[in-house]
Amino acid sequence: MRNERKSFYKDYKERVVVFIDILGFKDLIDDTILPDNTTDRENFTKLNKALDLIRESWAPDILKNFKMKATLFSDSAIISFDCNKKESYFNLFYNLLLLEIELIQLGVLCRGGIAIGKCVHTRDKVFGPAVNRAYYLESKIASFPRIVIDKEVFNYVKSLTRDSYFFSDLKGMVKKDSKNKFYIDYFVPALSELDEYDSHYYLADMKSIIEKGFQKAEKCSDPSLKESLYQKYTWLDDQCKEMNLHLPNW
Repeated sequence: MRNERKSFYKDYKERVVVFIDILGFKDLIDDTILPDNTTDRENFTKLNKALDLIRESWAPDILKNFKMKATLFSDSAIISFDCNKKESYFNLFYNLLLLEIELIQLGVLCRGGIAIGKCVHTRDKVFGPAVNRAYYLESKIASFPRIVIDKEVFNYVKSLTRDSYFFSDLKGMVKKDSKNKFYIDYFVPALSELDEYDSHYYLADMKSIIEKGFQKAEKCSDPSLKESLYQKYTWLDDQCKEMNLHLPNW
């Protein structure tokens, strides 16, 4: 009978949970339509490629190898893994770094949060305090286009291993800001993932995003939104300037 329900459900598991979201998704969709109501093929293709990147970053074979689970919906994704799987932490951070690099190359920004705690993640369900926390980090704490990491995640990793090299590798992909917030650093560390030629183009892609962002802020009539846009792109510009100092001379 339809109204019959299971009398027993599997309990919460302790998992690391990531919530990521494409920024400005509504604007990206609006940009796919030209004034004459036809499709802007360039922007339509860019949007599709961005969504494909997220889906391909968490393809079934990758999830299996990384011992992770993923739920993808519209412009967002939730990824999780057993918090006791040490190797999954590095795989997660590295995969997120690569995803952010590839999205930047498309002219797209994302934001996210990484938390640890109780979570149910099955093929058709994902919920729990850790999911709420990851979403909170993304929507309320990140503030800028970045994926922030709850300090408790690092504390737990420290309890898992005394391998200083492993922890050093993790920290090599992470930056701490002036307010002691940790986030995946897709600026200077990205240079080690790109050759000299691509590094300069990566910086150019980022500068293009920043320029368009400031132009959007300038045209914005909502004072609150205008200030938010200026803060976001000023932060991005500051990170870009620091990355520029580490670029090899051309």
